Amino acid sequence: MPSLPLFSRRSLLRASALSALAVLPGCAAEADEGAEAPKLADDVATGPVLIVGAGIAGLVAARKLRQAGVAVVVLEARDRIGGRLQTVEVGGAQVDLGGAWIHGVEGNPLSLEAAAAGLAVAPYIERYSLWRETGGWLSPDAFDALDGLSDSFAEAHEALVASLPANASVADGIDAFVAGLDGAALQPELTPALVRSWLRHSYELEFGGEAASASLAALDQDEGFGGDEGLIQGGYAELVGAVAAGTEIRLSSPVDRVTADETGVTLTLAGGETVRGSAVIVTAPLGVLQAGVITFDPPLVGDQAGALARLKMGNLEKVVLRFDSRWIPGDIIDFYHETDGASDYPDFVNLPAATGGPTLVALTAGAEGAARAAESDEEAVAGAMAVLRRIFDGVPNATATAVSRWQEDPWARGSYTYIPVGASVDDCSRLAQPHAGRVLIAGEATSARYFGSAHGAWLSGRRAAAWILDEADDEA
Repeated sequence: MPSLPLFSRRSLLRASALSALAVLPGCAAEADEGAEAPKLADDVATGPVLIVGAGIAGLVAARKLRQAGVAVVVLEARDRIGGRLQTVEVGGAQVDLGGAWIHGVEGNPLSLEAAAAGLAVAPYIERYSLWRETGGWLSPDAFDALDGLSDSFAEAHEALVASLPANASVADGIDAFVAGLDGAALQPELTPALVRSWLRHSYELEFGGEAASASLAALDQDEGFGGDEGLIQGGYAELVGAVAAGTEIRLSSPVDRVTADETGVTLTLAGGETVRGSAVIVTAPLGVLQAGVITFDPPLVGDQAGALARLKMGNLEKVVLRFDSRWIPGDIIDFYHETDGASDYPDFVNLPAATGGPTLVALTAGAEGAARAAESDEEAVAGAMAVLRRIFDGVPNATATAVSRWQEDPWARGSYTYIPVGASVDDCSRLAQPHAGRVLIAGEATSARYFGSAHGAWLSGRRAAAWILDEADDEA
């Protein structure tokens, strides 16, 4: 097999605006001048403040409140902490089944959090090869042209939004962009179908949702941090544990009902037990809230209820494949597999440095991700292995595997938030607004700047705690 050309797959669909954060723990950059905390009941900080969910948002909120001298109680439905940050052991390797990367290490609160905890963060440079079902590996010239078209699509966003109907999807935008390409923009190897496939999967693997239902107008409205991607050595569990240290957490304690009245809040647990506090921060994922697993009394109404209904959970899933020895050719780091089918895995990430041995993670999202829910673990592994064996000769059997199930997880009901047609990033802010003077909702779905990310969840948790303390915080 010839030496394979590589290129860096950029986060072409993320906005380039950056936010610089100051020192941690405590904080990102100061709030915009003139920002104020929303009005809550006067006694919300008397405690205890109840926090539903021990994911990163809930844990950060709990720590900030404790540091301010406010008593907190965290109630977690699962028998573990971390939420959608879950590190599992696969054949001796620690692999993140949920959030894995620190997206942009410069000024990212998670980078600063890791440094404060003494955790090593390894830079992860995305360098992809592209293999086609017909035609094999893409040539260097075609790679360069495809990379340029990715940039051109991002640059054409404003014009595409202006020229298409208000309810245009990301898929509509991709179709219009590709239809407008002339022969000079396409190398012989770059067919319109390949460009569409690449752009569609790039969106879906970044945002988790289906390009056909995602809002084109909202495509460039989230923000990011600068620098390389990063991977925490040992996985996110190390960081989660550091943030949780010292916080009282009640595991296996699902909350059925949140009741707010003039003097406080009452949480009713699944077994009938009640817990009383001065305020509550609910950090349950968007999918759990939309399923009505938690009843709010009084109910959410108006803009907040509308926002909850409009936002949508993505369905990115992973299949982890651990091998006894490295067999993949040395010049391949990660690779993209061109497919428009719902039974294949479009993206394989090679993680030997981060996991201490030969480990591939197959990623799938959009329609392909949704299809995983109907498969057994054995079928999912077999599907990923079948793709590898179409591309490479002599692929050995994986010696250990793991399969994510975020769509089926009753305490997640999806991977993370994206903005569908009919919604906007403003809905994230609407969802975060206080309810009944004592109820706050946090989590990545409430971060208008960084929805769908672990750092968005971190910032939203800190914001909710700040509001309880009557401090301005508009960084999420």
